[in-house]
Amino acid sequence: MVKIRYTKVLLEKNERFSQPLTVAPWEVPVLIEAHGKSLISEVGTAVVNRKELPKASAEFQRLINRYKHGENSEVPYVTRVYGVAATAVKIIEKMIADSVVRGDDTGAVETGVELSIDDATEISDLAFVSGDAEPQEGAQEIPA
Repeated sequence: MVKIRYTKVLLEKNERFSQPLTVAPWEVPVLIEAHGKSLISEVGTAVVNRKELPKASAEFQRLINRYKHGENSEVPYVTRVYGVAATAVKIIEKMIADSVVRGDDTGAVETGVELSIDDATEISDLAFVSGDAEPQEGAQEIPA
């Protein structure tokens, strides 16, 4: 079992609704590229227990499949952020290694919760509500 530090973000859909997401740190720059910096807010961290570290090449492909490309471009968002495959995979590999929580480092996660997922679960499919101890599925409306 390996512990990985993930990032909690809010994706602002409109002025009354934000989608909470828990994503891998290497996914945040792609989210920003796809949606714009002004619509993404980092709000915390979570420690995720995984059976093993994700493979950088698989993560690169997952990000291409998930975020695709913009309307006016055929270049995938992940390629805009990290470059072509070989370069991107090396960068993502380093980011994966840097996200591993070593020893008793979980105390450094100020706003985090610890959860376990199996490798088939998309961690970004899990959402959280600020202040709750456990992540919840689905998005939450933010009152005006």
